[in-house]
Amino acid sequence: MADNIDTLSQLRSLSDGTYREQRRSPIDLESASLFAGLSRVSLDDAEVELLPGLHLRQSYAHVFSPNMVAVFPPPSPKAAHPSPWYALENGHVAETAHVELSVIAGASPLDMPRVAVFGLVAAAMRLLSSQPICLPILSNVPLEEARCPSSAVHIWRLEQPPTIYGEPVKLNKYFNESLARLLLDVRALQSDPEVGRAFILADGFWWQPTAGAQLVTIWTVIEMLMRPGRRDTTKCLARAVRKYVSQDRASGDRLYQEVHRLYLTRGSVAHAGADIAMHDVRASYMILREIMLRSAIERRRPPRFEDMTSLY
Repeated sequence: MADNIDTLSQLRSLSDGTYREQRRSPIDLESASLFAGLSRVSLDDAEVELLPGLHLRQSYAHVFSPNMVAVFPPPSPKAAHPSPWYALENGHVAETAHVELSVIAGASPLDMPRVAVFGLVAAAMRLLSSQPICLPILSNVPLEEARCPSSAVHIWRLEQPPTIYGEPVKLNKYFNESLARLLLDVRALQSDPEVGRAFILADGFWWQPTAGAQLVTIWTVIEMLMRPGRRDTTKCLARAVRKYVSQDRASGDRLYQEVHRLYLTRGSVAHAGADIAMHDVRASYMILREIMLRSAIERRRPPRFEDMTSLY
């Protein structure tokens, strides 16, 4: 009976604006175990250790957030809106996480702030897969434990869903081994602040609202990395990209023509607002991806053209 009275009292306080949320125990994000949900992926194994203290595990969490509309004002500034409430039929955002990424208590993988580790892993996954993998939530307990209601459970929004949709990514043994190596390479590469900024900008392309903005962002990063100069920029950029990422002469000649075409398309978008096809955005991103992967593997930014070593 006492529990019912307490519940009714809480419901009344929500209505009249007198509710006061109980203080919750603070969490030390730099020492406690942390868990994040990964959406748009599946994991072959039940659990995988990527690096010491950094794990992937099968799990489940569905993030849903319909925008709501209230048509009556609240009776007081802190009170809830009276019913009815309506869900916007075109305002629904949802992500389903089938994989959990965790950092165990006390671990310091990649020697960086622990919350930043999650962002780096998600960005490296997007680069490796060339797909818009999302990390929507962060929790202080395993998602499976959160099934039991408790005031000790804290769950935060981490990433907004990317504006681009792609194909689900299977995290198999080969992908996970490649990801672990890439994480170490990218972390080493971040010692160069300019390359670090380029990496962040490149990953941000997934959230750009239009195809034009996506294309301009991609080629801005390619310019940052390849440094073509201000004279004959298009030709110099095409020559540098061909020399840096081509595997053979024939594919290099095709790549030169493609870079030339896409960079001119970028100019049409940036300066004249021209329409852009999504396959041109995809083709541009795959060129950027090749540049960034070689740069990461070699753990240094692309050299200037005269100092580059061709791959063939």
